[in-house]
Amino acid sequence: MTRQALSISSKKVTRSVPARLCQDGCQQSVSCLDHPLSKISGKLEDSLIKNRYNKIRMSNTGKVFSSFLELIRATAIVLVVAFVLRAYAVQPFIVDGQSMEPNLHTSDYLLVEKFSYYVRGPRSGDVIVFRAPERPDYNYVKRIIAGPGDRVEIKNGNVHVNGSKLKETYIPSGEPTFVSGTLDVNYHKTMSADQYFVLGDNRNSSSDSRDWGPVPRVNIVGRAWVTVYPLKDFGGVMHAQPQQVK
Repeated sequence: MTRQALSISSKKVTRSVPARLCQDGCQQSVSCLDHPLSKISGKLEDSLIKNRYNKIRMSNTGKVFSSFLELIRATAIVLVVAFVLRAYAVQPFIVDGQSMEPNLHTSDYLLVEKFSYYVRGPRSGDVIVFRAPERPDYNYVKRIIAGPGDRVEIKNGNVHVNGSKLKETYIPSGEPTFVSGTLDVNYHKTMSADQYFVLGDNRNSSSDSRDWGPVPRVNIVGRAWVTVYPLKDFGGVMHAQPQQVK
């Protein structure tokens, strides 16, 4: 009885730990690693992981490329807007010289606006920037004294327009206006339909219409608008229409 019990017990122990089999008969614990199908499945899984990684990597590259395109697009828009503004609205200039003192000074950073003259024509008293008639590659800044159809005379150190002497508040009081550096020479000129007579505010340190004649309308770039630098000169440019006195 004892031997049988032991024998039965031994058999029971042997049978209590049966080997788990996969469908083709190989031993299996958690996964059938030695099975050919398992190896194929593992390769497929590795391939899927790699493809997923490649998709993520391609997605990141696409984002960088898309951001680069957006940067190019934004830069192009800024350049186009700047070009349009410069061509049709506002253009910067730096004053070089003393011909417009005491109202503008050398090295002043000046903004010139162009939109006013799309609405109206230049007027007496406007400070304008224009291409010099005798040197079209140079830009000058002066004040308009007379416009189309006006008759200009300079005599005895005073400027006359259409027979009336001008009271000019934008130049130092009592400063005479010379012609050819002397009071002994008078100036007479009638403007044609597209001509403007200009003078510098610093009359006797300015090359202007007294020397090279009127400015054609087509040469006018725009109207001086504001001085932005240096800060001590910051402010709008003074446009004062000359007053006619008998």
